[in-house]
Amino acid sequence: LSTCYPPIVPAFAFQSAAGDATVVRPVADPGDVTVPKGYSAALKSPKSSYWKEAIVNELNGLMANDTWKVVARRDVPHGANLLNCHFTFALKRAKDGSIDKFKARLVADGNTQ
Repeated sequence: LSTCYPPIVPAFAFQSAAGDATVVRPVADPGDVTVPKGYSAALKSPKSSYWKEAIVNELNGLMANDTWKVVARRDVPHGANLLNCHFTFALKRAKDGSIDKFKARLVADGNTQ
């Protein structure tokens, strides 16, 4: 899958304190993309297709690295400590402020250790 993210960051122009130069800096519009707080929010997001792709990429990477082995709950030893997990989401931006990558990470809940 090849993904091209639209440049959704406007430019902002202003003069320097000396008044002799105009500097243009990309400014992230706070309303351009909202980073979801959880999995269900990512799926309901207007950019859900990008977040889904990030989730799939994360899971594929973890499986390719043999990060875990899926076992049936009945095969888990009695008293074993099972950890819950959840996704965290982030945006990686290019130097010009445009979106470079939608990122999803599967993390263990530290409070269930």
